[in-house]
Amino acid sequence: MVQLQEKVKLETTPSQSAKMDVQKSDGESSHKKARLNEDYSKWDAKTLYEELKEKGLGNVAEIFRVKKIAGDTLKQIEEFIEKVKTSRLPLKGQKEFNDPIHGLIELHPLCVKIIDTPEFQRLRFVKQLGTTYFVYPGAAHNRFEHSLGVCHLAGRLVRAIKSRQPDLGITDKDVLCVEIAGLCHDLGHGPFSHLFDREFIPKVRPGTTWEGDGKFKGRPDKPFLYEIVANMRNGIDVDKWDYFARDCYMLGIQNNFDHNRCIHFARVLDAKGDSDEMEKQICTREKEAGHLYDMFYTRYMLYRRAYKHKTVSSIDFMVTEALIEANDCIMFTGKNGEEKKMSEAIHDMEAYSKMTDQVMFMILNMNDENLPKSINPDGTVDVADFREKKEKLAKSKEILNNVMSRNFTYIFTMHAVAEGDIKEKEKDIEKAVKEIIEKENPDQQNFDAAGIKVQIVKLDYGKKGKNPMDYLMFYSKTDLDKAVHIKKGQVSSFLPRVFQERHIRLYCKGDVSEDLKTAASDAFDQWCEKKGYIYVREQSSDE
Repeated sequence: MVQLQEKVKLETTPSQSAKMDVQKSDGESSHKKARLNEDYSKWDAKTLYEELKEKGLGNVAEIFRVKKIAGDTLKQIEEFIEKVKTSRLPLKGQKEFNDPIHGLIELHPLCVKIIDTPEFQRLRFVKQLGTTYFVYPGAAHNRFEHSLGVCHLAGRLVRAIKSRQPDLGITDKDVLCVEIAGLCHDLGHGPFSHLFDREFIPKVRPGTTWEGDGKFKGRPDKPFLYEIVANMRNGIDVDKWDYFARDCYMLGIQNNFDHNRCIHFARVLDAKGDSDEMEKQICTREKEAGHLYDMFYTRYMLYRRAYKHKTVSSIDFMVTEALIEANDCIMFTGKNGEEKKMSEAIHDMEAYSKMTDQVMFMILNMNDENLPKSINPDGTVDVADFREKKEKLAKSKEILNNVMSRNFTYIFTMHAVAEGDIKEKEKDIEKAVKEIIEKENPDQQNFDAAGIKVQIVKLDYGKKGKNPMDYLMFYSKTDLDKAVHIKKGQVSSFLPRVFQERHIRLYCKGDVSEDLKTAASDAFDQWCEKKGYIYVREQSSDE
């Protein structure tokens, strides 16, 4: 139909149009408006002059006649004006960054000022995927470039919404604020990213509520702006869009999700929120539902294949133990010149900003003479304390040297899969397995059950057991302003029945006897059968 309309426009000459416009009636004005939509690029200068005069644009028509401007030139002028309206004029201090994922990125001068601070530059030395680099050699990218990418995508999304819906009142200041939020969202990450805040800190400071990437609520007048960088409603945000694309690229894993479609179809509509009150939310076209299920599957796949890879987890255990051993051995100068341990630096930003992944080499290259010394009241060195720190440093170095030589302490033995969530904690399962070992092997006195470790890996679509798509609203092509729900069954019958699973992994230390490994596997089998979990016995390679 569209092709037919275009054909009619092209084949209808000005003279034919003039014959059609012979009647003077109430419908004349609408008819003339329709003629303005014709393909005037093929009109000659005389025809264009006559048309402009007829529309009451005599002054413009006279200028066009003198300059001999025809329809093709008018078309070029129109296209130029449209480009000027949608383009961003360069600002003083603006910089361009060549990114392997998004191409040329242009950032606001204020964003550049933030980037050029020591606190932000520190992110160049914090790996995006932590110890995953020891398994996937391509995973060498850092939080620095990810933050630039999130800033860029945040700006693209908010500008697209602003251009599409000017009635929302999105200002240039709003755009800049969202870009800055995207730029700074990862500033709080410690060494080895999530290993630091989810493994190290809970063990050295039990009960702490601190987390390196915590999110906060802001002003309520434009709540949809807070769904762009970190969407707490349904998890669809530019942070994920960047790390999906970037991580897949660097890991060498296929990414089937295209964030450009989400930007293109994003609209803000009034819909019921969590409190059943109407609020403005970011919605998308109905036809994008299947594509967004692909997005959440990409998340699941990256966690299963990379972020929670069994060997990555083994290395995480070791690095965490090394950091714990070295916690009293290395210091970072903080506010007012005070020396802070790694576990103390989380509350001293001056000290914290000096901690990066380089802490591994600080430990490996540290001499005993440089260890912090405790002083007795009489001014002498506390020898016992110094000796203890030497032993801890030596232990930390041993662990890290094993990591560097790929002599992994924990060897993946087997795992079970549980549908949905499980009540047991890792320590509870370890205890149950050890009790079964002792019961089944009463004559074995040399079994050191401390060589057994259990890990629970949580895999889901980002909302635990819930379907995140239940928290997203859609609109149709025929009604751009009505927000509606789409049920899973309306999208496909091939979609997941459940939206979370738990992998329970059994690791044995490499120095334990083969008899203990066998006994541990048998005990784990019994425990899984009792709980009804599907288990897989597997002795695999490092990779």
